[in-house]
Amino acid sequence: MATQPNIVIISCDQLRSFEIGCYGNPVIRTPHMDRLAADGVRFEVACSNNPLCTPSRANLLSGQYSRTCNGMTGNVGEPDSFRRCFPNPILPEVLRQAG
Repeated sequence: MATQPNIVIISCDQLRSFEIGCYGNPVIRTPHMDRLAADGVRFEVACSNNPLCTPSRANLLSGQYSRTCNGMTGNVGEPDSFRRCFPNPILPEVLRQAG
């Protein structure tokens, strides 16, 4: 029986990769993040489809562009607007369905 992977997504505001030890910073100590990176997957090249926090996270969760599909184009909205914007299952829902 195959085991299911553990998935940890770390999404921080205003944290550049060069501010973490595993990406080569010689001064800042980040032992827990360094260990997670050593035992998991670490991206060397990545970019965001949106420079704002909420739309960027919506892109990650939905796999959709904010300007065309998921409707999240800014950081401010109605309390329930975030959930109504996604016509398809988002990442947490897909993971829950997979057990």
